[in-house]
Amino acid sequence: MKQYSIFLILLLTIFACQKEDETPSVKFTQAEIELIHNGSEKTWRVVEVYENYGANRLDEMSACIIDDTYTFYADSADVQMSLGEVSCYWDSPDEQASVLAFNYYPEEGTAYLNHGRSESKGSEFAAIITILELEELSASRMMFASGTAGNWARVLILEAVD
Repeated sequence: MKQYSIFLILLLTIFACQKEDETPSVKFTQAEIELIHNGSEKTWRVVEVYENYGANRLDEMSACIIDDTYTFYADSADVQMSLGEVSCYWDSPDEQASVLAFNYYPEEGTAYLNHGRSESKGSEFAAIITILELEELSASRMMFASGTAGNWARVLILEAVD
């Protein structure tokens, strides 16, 4: 009888410790994602760029990024980036280019911003390429980051343009 009681207690402990819902929770719903483009299009401006968010260290290139705006569209993964007046590498680059794409995965509710920006001057070329995950979203503010919550490295914070 004692062995039966021990077995029953062990069995109850095992089942009590299992997670009730093993399916991952959705991070952002489709309705929340619509805040990004308002069902059509919406423009956002970069207000902060961190190299290390946890250490409150701004990115050394933040001056050239915070004057950029991004326009997100409901019917396209492409995002239009309007580069500001401050360049990242040279005072007067010969060419500047940017590529942005926003990808939403409804099964997990995750979204990513593929961010690329480049400049050339003569025979020299430089680029910034990052992939950042959407971490915070409201109608007026969103935050994309790399790393894990509480230990984010590169962070891009955008505010809606009214």
